[in-house]
Amino acid sequence: MSGTSQAAPHLAGLAALILQAAQTGHLDLGPKGAYAVKGILMAASQPLDGYKQEEQDKGLPAWSGIEALLDQLASGGLTVDSLMA
Repeated sequence: MSGTSQAAPHLAGLAALILQAAQTGHLDLGPKGAYAVKGILMAASQPLDGYKQEEQDKGLPAWSGIEALLDQLASGGLTVDSLMA
């Protein structure tokens, strides 16, 4: 139970939760919202011990990091454009 077959549905679920949280909080991710979601996921990721970067890229996204980024976006302390990758 590893690899992209496991990662894809988990990341899709996190992306849906990000979109729902943004909508609930009246946070406009702009016309390129998909790129903002990607940036949020990447910025909230932490590297996993024991894996090379090419095996994990940014690592595992943590919901606590996602919430913190959404809070920063809502308060104006962070812009959507700064998260675009």
